[in-house]
Amino acid sequence: MLNLRCYISRHAPEAILYGKFSPKTDIWAYGVLLFEIFSLGKEPNVVSKLEERLDVEKLIRVLEEGHRLQCPSCPPCTIEIYNKLMRPCWAYVAGDRPNFSDLINNIKSLMTIEPAEHFTRG
Repeated sequence: MLNLRCYISRHAPEAILYGKFSPKTDIWAYGVLLFEIFSLGKEPNVVSKLEERLDVEKLIRVLEEGHRLQCPSCPPCTIEIYNKLMRPCWAYVAGDRPNFSDLINNIKSLMTIEPAEHFTRG
């Protein structure tokens, strides 16, 4: 297992277990980045904050069980943004994650659902 003490909760399972990095691990990290942006900087921790230390085996176990970061409660994040942009990035099996082209298409489809000001400057 890879020793990633500082940022373990930001890494895909295959990166944690085998030190394997690929465009699909980048997708996982992109989903975490979206979480951090839409939660206004909250720590991306899937394991309870009540626990003093993050145990690699426990993190893998909770990910295998399907636990993921929750939908941020801060606007402008909506359940549609979470389900179309973030959640797919965290598929346990790397091959089940979207690629960046898929995510661009999802962003475009969200722009027709959500008010445009959520995706523009100013």
